Amino acid sequence: MISLLRAGLLAREVAHNARFERAAADPRTSQARLLMSLTRRNSDTVFGREHGFASIQTPADFARRVPPRDYEGFRSYVDRMAGGEGGVLTADSLTMFTTTSGTTGEPKLIPVTKAWKAQAAALTRLWMYRAVRDHPGCFDKKVLLVVSPAIEGRTPMGFAYGAMSGLTSEDVPRLARRHYAIPPDVVSLLPDHDDRYLLIMRLAMAQPVSAVGTPNPTSLFRLAHVAAERPEDIIRAIRDGTLGIPARSLPDDATSRAELTHLGAGLRPEPERAKFLERLVSTHGRLSPASCWPELDLVGCWLGGSAGVHASRLREHYGVGPAIRDLGFLASEGRFTIPVEDGTAAGPPAC
Repeated sequence: MISLLRAGLLAREVAHNARFERAAADPRTSQARLLMSLTRRNSDTVFGREHGFASIQTPADFARRVPPRDYEGFRSYVDRMAGGEGGVLTADSLTMFTTTSGTTGEPKLIPVTKAWKAQAAALTRLWMYRAVRDHPGCFDKKVLLVVSPAIEGRTPMGFAYGAMSGLTSEDVPRLARRHYAIPPDVVSLLPDHDDRYLLIMRLAMAQPVSAVGTPNPTSLFRLAHVAAERPEDIIRAIRDGTLGIPARSLPDDATSRAELTHLGAGLRPEPERAKFLERLVSTHGRLSPASCWPELDLVGCWLGGSAGVHASRLREHYGVGPAIRDLGFLASEGRFTIPVEDGTAAGPPAC
């Protein structure tokens, strides 16, 4: 039987996909049209006036007016926005910032507007549509999504800032969020990274999982290693209905403690699932994602650059059955490609 999530994506995103394919057939024209709409929309901003956006007619005009610069060339504008000034880099109101690391020591804040957030969400849905169209069973069970927190803190003016991956996880359809195997913010609740990965696998291995997604494939290896190295802890926690985290590892932060307590209160003993996992260990000599999740249909992670070296070894732990598809060229600044095939980092521009 077709899942509600699959049916919803196929029905809702078919028109969006058709527009995307038309745009991808003529990327030069599509990208030029998008660029011109952005310059017109932001012509009366501080940055737009300084660079003559109102008279820009072609991409070549834009290239002449707006020379390449690194983040430091934008920092003064971003600082003004963080201070509460409007109309600096964008005509739209600022809603929050994403964060990105860098080499200068100071954190980099990337402005986020409502329109930008909506566009990013639409592109994520498009990726999901292409994935479920090619792999119909990928969202039939639970989806293990491992991301950084959407909200990591606030600026002195009260603007929230957080990670692009966490923000993306919040902007998927509500029905998709119900398929999450773990709460997206669980990664941030524990200070120790080993405890974080243990908790993730304790929660996820209690459920059937049909898709796994996280940008960096090294995170997928850490999850697999935790399962292989601490099967007794995972199985015991599932059997007893506990978090499986020792009291000494709990955070000092009262809010995080309260969230973990709430999470633990919702767990129930699952002796049958524990017996299933014990049989896997007895049969295979270890606990692995491949044996625990026979339903696994899709793994999403980066496949390009150095990440591709790690991704090439994922089948050792996740099996030969699931497809592996790149999540796309993603950064704090936005999404820039939509991979439409498995096994490659390439994909048409996100437009």
